[in-house]
Amino acid sequence: MTGHRGNPGLRGRLLNKSVDAYVLAIETFNRLSAKYRVEAFCYLVCNAWERLLKGKILDDTRKRSSIYFPKVRKQQHRTLALRDCIKRMLPNEKDPIRAHQTGRPSVCKRLPIPAEKGTSFTVPMGATLAPYRSGEFS
Repeated sequence: MTGHRGNPGLRGRLLNKSVDAYVLAIETFNRLSAKYRVEAFCYLVCNAWERLLKGKILDDTRKRSSIYFPKVRKQQHRTLALRDCIKRMLPNEKDPIRAHQTGRPSVCKRLPIPAEKGTSFTVPMGATLAPYRSGEFS
């Protein structure tokens, strides 16, 4: 543990779990026999984005406390929600990307599962997971 100078271990775990959540979301969406697959997909994609943004916030600030709300007496620490992460990453409310943050799932098409580990594929948001699989994170 490196103290308050940033925790690459935590950032790395957030990044790995984010990628796992994306892959699981796509697998769930492609599973035609699953009930509530769209709802599960939306939950997992939001979870993946939240973890990815928390990792980016940690990477930028180098402070573990940056992903937590201030401590309230006699309550557990709470981490930032997806909406709070977006507000921190995109502080301008008129930013076109932030303007589309409605909380409603977008229309998605069926996506193929990659053939082998580390294969690049496109997720509904238009981002590719290839750089995240190889360990690049900037």
